[in-house]
Amino acid sequence: MHRGDWRVDGVTQGTADWGFPRADVGEVYPGEGHSFCGFGYVLDSRTLCNGPHTIDVIAFDNASHSAMLGARSIAVVN
Repeated sequence: MHRGDWRVDGVTQGTADWGFPRADVGEVYPGEGHSFCGFGYVLDSRTLCNGPHTIDVIAFDNASHSAMLGARSIAVVN
């Protein structure tokens, strides 16, 4: 992954930090770099309206190919 965009309801909120250790992934997919594929982003839910939202992360490689890494529904109650 070259870059990961963190989105809420399809709107980019920022860039995910990546390169965190994931030993579980390295065990399943041995090889250089696979153990450091974790990512994270701190979302300030106070900037969102109360109610249901969908969060997801889109990964981009050096050639700008993209893939959705995952999505999750959340409920915001501020």
